[in-house]
Amino acid sequence: MARMFNPLMMALLTLFMAVGVQAADPTRPPAWLQRGTAVAPVLAPRSYVLQQILIQGERRRAVINGRLLQPGDTIDDARVVAVNPTNVTLKTARQQLTISLAGSSAVKLTTTGSKAD
Repeated sequence: MARMFNPLMMALLTLFMAVGVQAADPTRPPAWLQRGTAVAPVLAPRSYVLQQILIQGERRRAVINGRLLQPGDTIDDARVVAVNPTNVTLKTARQQLTISLAGSSAVKLTTTGSKAD
């Protein structure tokens, strides 16, 4: 019985050792060559995705990048200038841009004066 556990223990030990070992990347430059050669990351331009426009009377709101905003609010470095039925105008320090709904339309909310029975 003890002889049966010996090969099993060796197999488990080998398996655990193999899992912990990682192969080095042969295409990676040596560490001494990487020092002091840091490159500043390139920042991608901000992306604004208009997801929904809500209009209720004079109140206009829009969902941009998952945030509910109204004129005067800011998202990242842009200020919401106007919310129109099919688009929203944003203004940054450098430019003014208009983002539109892709294949959708505005949602007009109406309130009713009736009470639920």
